[in-house]
Amino acid sequence: MLSAGAKWAALVVVSLVACAEPAGAQTLSPQWAHCADRNGDGPLDLIIAECTAIIDAGNETQQNLAVALNNRGVGFGRQGNYARAIADYDEAIRLTPRYAPAFYNRGLAYSDQGDYARAIADYNRTIELEPQSADAFFERGNAYRRSEDLTRALADYGRAIRINPRYARAFHSRAVLYSVQGNFARAMPDYNEAIRLDPENASALYNRGRAYLDQGDFARAIADFDRTIQLEPEADAFNNRGLAYFLQSNYAQAAADFGEAIRLVPNQPNYLSNRCRAFAVWGQSLDQAITDCDASLRVRGNHAFTLANRGLVHLRQEAWQAAATDYDAALQVDAEHIDARYGRGIARLRLGDTSAGQADIAAAVARDDDVATRFSGYGVTP
Repeated sequence: MLSAGAKWAALVVVSLVACAEPAGAQTLSPQWAHCADRNGDGPLDLIIAECTAIIDAGNETQQNLAVALNNRGVGFGRQGNYARAIADYDEAIRLTPRYAPAFYNRGLAYSDQGDYARAIADYNRTIELEPQSADAFFERGNAYRRSEDLTRALADYGRAIRINPRYARAFHSRAVLYSVQGNFARAMPDYNEAIRLDPENASALYNRGRAYLDQGDFARAIADFDRTIQLEPEADAFNNRGLAYFLQSNYAQAAADFGEAIRLVPNQPNYLSNRCRAFAVWGQSLDQAITDCDASLRVRGNHAFTLANRGLVHLRQEAWQAAATDYDAALQVDAEHIDARYGRGIARLRLGDTSAGQADIAAAVARDDDVATRFSGYGVTP
């Protein structure tokens, strides 16, 4: 569902459009039945072979030959063989210059290769030929999004929705962009509608959960992550449910969820660092916390948040010098890390360096007057 560092789940990528049927077809021949793949689940090698036989026979009209080429292109595209797919779409377009499915599918192939300018050009042509194609607007929106042109992406998702008010994926995609922009007032109705239309869309549930989490609505976030996990028990959903529990101060459940995420993806540094912090704040399993932070740091080197987490563990263990060393390292990476500065102040006080410790604590409190309350809640005071 998510890459390791991603905040939002990847938007759903549509598979290549279903194969088309020859003009005027009522009952298909066996070859055309496989080439057209009416059920959309035929073996790709068979689709390609039968479409090839039709193409090579040379008995079809130019229009039907274009259909066979398009369908074979779909087969190649589904195999990830984009060069051959695009070659077939090119030939289909040469034979039938107004054949919209070939432009649309070629756009998808270009988009899958990251050639968004060509993809957009093909979607433009598709829309010229089929102005009511919600799919073409949706996919052009995806290409604009991947090109970081969010204004045009939002406009195209909106057009797709106007053409097809039941287009759940377009509602979801638009909601994600609104969330990225921090516009939750617009994002939440779109998430709600996407989920109403497609109640088992795990990605939409996950992303709505992330939106609730960012707004501080932890109960609703947890409910969405619960449902996501029922549908797709993936590591990111456990990790984010763990974050929601952590922010509710339910450290036991948070640690359990981070542990499940680690079980699914053992060397993911964020998950390891999060469980390290949960144990540190909870004051339990501190040796395991050190192990988790060590493992996280081995994967990505010096990382301020993880070094600060390990510093907190050392404070809980009253290992003052180790805590000071970790906080020093965290501040070398991020001089603005408030918790690291406050924690180093406590460690320095315990080590007898009163003036330096008081200076660190004063500097941290000046930047964040809640930091003392936060550390007191962890059971750590100057």
